[in-house]
Amino acid sequence: MGQFYFGRVGQNSIGIDTYHEDVADYRLEIDSYLVDELESYNLDNFESIVSVARNFEFFVQEKWRLAVDRPGSGNTKNIGSETLIRRLLNGEGLFFREYGANGEAEFDKYWMQYQTKDMARALEQDEPIYRNLHTFRQWLASLQNNK
Repeated sequence: MGQFYFGRVGQNSIGIDTYHEDVADYRLEIDSYLVDELESYNLDNFESIVSVARNFEFFVQEKWRLAVDRPGSGNTKNIGSETLIRRLLNGEGLFFREYGANGEAEFDKYWMQYQTKDMARALEQDEPIYRNLHTFRQWLASLQNNK
């Protein structure tokens, strides 16, 4: 066994046995991931900072094309989004899948009337008027039946 080369990338360790002739190539690759945490960076050399994240794919979609029928967090009215990358990239959120081009209007209706439990209590209701797209449709149908 030859000399062992060791490097750190964040909390991960990388080691290479230098017994192989082509280890210099690997050593340069490992060194490219190492960051001198004591070095100061400024506008002249900030581009030399090694990023821990690479290969970003950016996308832009209208919110209704990414939205689902649940809040983004448990006790707020924040609009939740799809979690599958393919659906995010293609703008195939629940309202788009269910309503197609009319999804924006249905999204607006749904989220403008959406209530958290606290909002329902403030209106002296036992529960919110609906919890998901299925119960939203039931609620809309009940409004039509009461006319």
